[in-house]
Amino acid sequence: MSLVWLVIFVLFGAALSFGGIALRNAFNRLKQENKDLLHQKADRDNFLNVFSQNLQDIEDIDNVLNATAHYIAKMLEAESVCIYEIQRSHLIASGISGNFPLVHGAGSYVMTKPKYILEYLRKEKIALGEGIIGRVGKTLEPLLIKEAKNDSQLSEYSNASNINTLMAVPMVYDGMLTGVICAVNNLNAGPFSQDQLNRLQFISSQVILVLNMIMVYRNLSEHQRISQMLAEKERSELEIRQIFETSGDGMRVLNKNLEIVKVNNQFEKMTGFTRQELIGRYCYDYALSKEQAESERRSIESAIGEKNRIEEDVELKTADGSIPCIVATVPHYNGEGGIIGVIQNFKDISDRLLAEKSAARDAEQRGKLQMVSSVLHDIGNAVTGIGTAFVKFINEKEWPEANSLVMLQKTLETQSALFSQAMGAEKAEKFLQLITKLNQALTKRQNMMQDLFRKLSFGITHISDVLSLQRAYAGGGSAADSSALVLRDLVADAIAMQSASIEKRNISIHFNLPPNVIQVKADKTRIIQVLINILKNAAESFDSSGRKEDRQINIAMRLDGRNAVMRIADNARGFDPEAAEDFFKNGFSTKNRGSGIGLYQCRAIVESHGGTIAINSQGIEKGAEVVLSLPVAESANDKFDQ
Repeated sequence: MSLVWLVIFVLFGAALSFGGIALRNAFNRLKQENKDLLHQKADRDNFLNVFSQNLQDIEDIDNVLNATAHYIAKMLEAESVCIYEIQRSHLIASGISGNFPLVHGAGSYVMTKPKYILEYLRKEKIALGEGIIGRVGKTLEPLLIKEAKNDSQLSEYSNASNINTLMAVPMVYDGMLTGVICAVNNLNAGPFSQDQLNRLQFISSQVILVLNMIMVYRNLSEHQRISQMLAEKERSELEIRQIFETSGDGMRVLNKNLEIVKVNNQFEKMTGFTRQELIGRYCYDYALSKEQAESERRSIESAIGEKNRIEEDVELKTADGSIPCIVATVPHYNGEGGIIGVIQNFKDISDRLLAEKSAARDAEQRGKLQMVSSVLHDIGNAVTGIGTAFVKFINEKEWPEANSLVMLQKTLETQSALFSQAMGAEKAEKFLQLITKLNQALTKRQNMMQDLFRKLSFGITHISDVLSLQRAYAGGGSAADSSALVLRDLVADAIAMQSASIEKRNISIHFNLPPNVIQVKADKTRIIQVLINILKNAAESFDSSGRKEDRQINIAMRLDGRNAVMRIADNARGFDPEAAEDFFKNGFSTKNRGSGIGLYQCRAIVESHGGTIAINSQGIEKGAEVVLSLPVAESANDKFDQ
């Protein structure tokens, strides 16, 4: 019995020993596999990091594949690497690192210049199954040649005598060949190992990702920003078309020949004529008299020629008579900024004539457009923001990136001797050529974007014109949708939108601001419109002034109790002090001060906010001053209350 137990104990010990060995071997395998996975992850992360950096820095995206090949060569300790892409049924070289030797019939000069090797390789279209690269692409099997000296597969390459070792792997995505990566070491380097081949196979999947990302990046970098802006413009135009059709006023669009090209639903209802009867006819065909036709022609031609907004009372011909209207006419712009006709807004004022003239008119205007007032408010905010952004882009004459690049180029040219000594004459020359190309490409991109911004800005101007026609009547005395806004930010936005007019007239803006931030309770879009009108009138007043130098607009802000007071003063034409109140009358205008209607609407907007506006002057050629007062925002009362 003791012998049996002894045998059992011996067998049990042997089992434990063998089991321990098996467990230890399994643990070592897991440890090695985990190490390999971490190694692969590091390769992938490093590779993608290098790729993303090059994708941001290199203007020519094709060079990213050169950087990719260079990274692979460094990772594998290979002397040269070439990346081939599949194009239709052929493989074509797309990226290279080092003096890649697998070239058919290339001269010694070509063989010493990687740039020319790549150019030469790109001329070769390798059919699947042709040569080493073609066979790997066809069989989809990796290839490792540890000793290439006597390998018959290399006999067809006249420049392969110095090759010591070679490996090539196919890049396969979803069962389809994407390309081939080939790495080579010459006689002065050791042979490739199976581990290096495995790493190359692993990194090939990342190169496939690179190729896909490059394609996406090309499309996005060239089209994304433009597409986004165009999409924004299309959405705005769609909203404008909806407003055009749902407006409570009649609207029509004329071309430069004064032919009717578009009318809205309300215009049809007002006149009793169908679109088929109206479109294609001359607008003066529907005038009640020759005198009215001639007056209408002059107004439209004035709006086109002087690029002004014209407003007048007319009798609109209808199918059964006529109705009294106020018609506002503004130029109609195309996408390039050219005037192609006019847009007219017809406001039926029949009810106004039955009551007190101005009060009834304002009430009717507010009532008819109240249903679209909220829509106009939201669109106005969007259009104002887009317009401001475009103006800022247009006024950005120089890009810091371009200036930095020019400075770098000048520095390198000035220190060319030291630079050549440090890098070598050939590399220094190539680097300078690359900097020059980058500079040219960036300048071309800047010009293209500036031109695009100008075109889009003209489109936004068209949208703003249509909105102005509607908002002029919607904002009369209605309550404002107020919020706490920084006053100087509102002024900055208004100045930005009038910057072209201000710069053209060589006017300087001067500020006198308090140390504290002043917030007002206001509707952003409406108050910016008021500030734009004030600045526009101030700028245009210099056109009739005798002052040619030292043109100034001074803007000062201060707190007066619970009101923020802003003074906008110019040293331009000025006016007779007795005429100050006339500027706020509906229908009053003077070439010296721009549009009187604008100030009329400014007062209505400001008073709807619980504020006041006044204009004064010391006389002709003594300048003018607009004083604007608005309530301080509730959240700012305690902060500024003294």
